[in-house]
Amino acid sequence: MELILNSVQDLKSIVDVCSSIISTITIDCQTETINLTGVDPAHISLLYIQFEKTKVAKYTCPTPVTLTLYANTLHAILSTANTNDQIMLYTEEDNIEKLKIILTSSERTQTYEIPLLHEESDIIESADLDFTTIFTVSAKTFHKICCDFQKLNCENIIFENKSERESENMIVLKATSDICSTTTVLSSNGEKENSVHIIKNEGELSQEFCIKYIQIFSKLQNITNEAKICIAQHFPILLIYEFSTGNAKFYIAPKFIEE
Repeated sequence: MELILNSVQDLKSIVDVCSSIISTITIDCQTETINLTGVDPAHISLLYIQFEKTKVAKYTCPTPVTLTLYANTLHAILSTANTNDQIMLYTEEDNIEKLKIILTSSERTQTYEIPLLHEESDIIESADLDFTTIFTVSAKTFHKICCDFQKLNCENIIFENKSERESENMIVLKATSDICSTTTVLSSNGEKENSVHIIKNEGELSQEFCIKYIQIFSKLQNITNEAKICIAQHFPILLIYEFSTGNAKFYIAPKFIEE
């Protein structure tokens, strides 16, 4: 397997975010696709990163292979990279015990060998769910909303919309803490800072999620201008961030109130 990205920045940003909650990363290398997947220890969030063969500098994988490594190890190595470094990840056909990483710039070349883990890793597929609410919003706006809620000591965030006609063009985000309650309305009015583009909005929705996970993944505002958010009652929320060589998908389980 050999993967070359002309810039390490997107991968570096993604691993920087994910390594804070995910302990291991599985790299699923198929002949035409390469995916990075992982689940946090509490099984609340799932990440699914796909690099598109037609968008990367080079990708070859004659024989499918699955590689598992510690997320913190990959994060430590990528932290040594400069923004404009080219990165190569590869394994040798006769030695898949190690993943080799080469960072290259005009001044230097750094080579790393990472011992791979021998634990069994399930291949995670991106789930195809029937979402009732789908919208896009500025990635920076969404990140700021999440950060603002956390500053108010809010632990959970509620995504809400009603079936009334006046609410068809807006998404409501609510949160409550020991100091206050707060509501943010995302309107489809393009002239407003908190504007959204509503792709689908069918049926009533009131779904609660742990804000910690959403805020962490929203940090990917630095690799894209837009966040796509997909929700359905009693289903995980899906955050999608498109970047130059692929896309990042994050599924976060909802919180259920025991009656």
